[in-house]
Amino acid sequence: MSVYAWLLLGLLACTVNPGEAGRRRKTNHLAVFGVTCSNLTVGSVCNNAKPNLQFSNGCARCLCSAGQDACSTACPAPQSPQHNRKCAKLRKAVMKHHSARGQRLLGFTCPNMGFSEMCTSDNVGFRFTDGCKRCTCTGAATGDCRGSQACAAPTSNRHRRKCAALARQTQRRLRKSRFSRISCSNYARKFCRRTSGTAVFNDGCARCTCNERKIQGCQEDGQCNFFGTKGEMRGICKRALVKSLRLSRRAAAHHP
Repeated sequence: MSVYAWLLLGLLACTVNPGEAGRRRKTNHLAVFGVTCSNLTVGSVCNNAKPNLQFSNGCARCLCSAGQDACSTACPAPQSPQHNRKCAKLRKAVMKHHSARGQRLLGFTCPNMGFSEMCTSDNVGFRFTDGCKRCTCTGAATGDCRGSQACAAPTSNRHRRKCAALARQTQRRLRKSRFSRISCSNYARKFCRRTSGTAVFNDGCARCTCNERKIQGCQEDGQCNFFGTKGEMRGICKRALVKSLRLSRRAAAHHP
């Protein structure tokens, strides 16, 4: 082999990153690959989920608030083990993307995540999951959970380890949580700067009216008490901004 051939092989070897070659590509929660995954129906994904939750069933992109009829299943069912693996990875990506850390649904009820363990008179409004449902503390050892599905208890050591990890994550969130009032004034100003004419920003606590890209005034319009972390407060404000912008653009399209 000539010297030039050896040099070319050396250059090619240098361009390959072993870490990149061995790294698996992550599955996107909106990936579409021409197969209808039976484990990704609106009923199985959207239970206890927010209405604006968006996901893929392998065939089309779906929206929880639109229902199953708007979620296309025109693609064939999985025909091979490769398709089944893709559907399993896609469901994992969907559940991971739309579940907050420390509030992830596991598919079984953790016995160490009941109201008596999580709820006191000092953390009314704290939100958590028991592994099966999303719950909110309403008082000492009392609370309310969304959803009617029933989950089994942990059946393996792996399940019990997941319950222990969930309890640790929830306790960390609880230690960082504080009582406050929902306040998204910075996001209301951002909303006003991005709209023209008259528009309304609503964060679930206050309705702020914008005119000519400036806030004209705000009025309390809902539940303003909040118990959670600063990150969760920012999440409420960001979702309010996205929703308010969407409604504003929709209204502008209907009334040009």
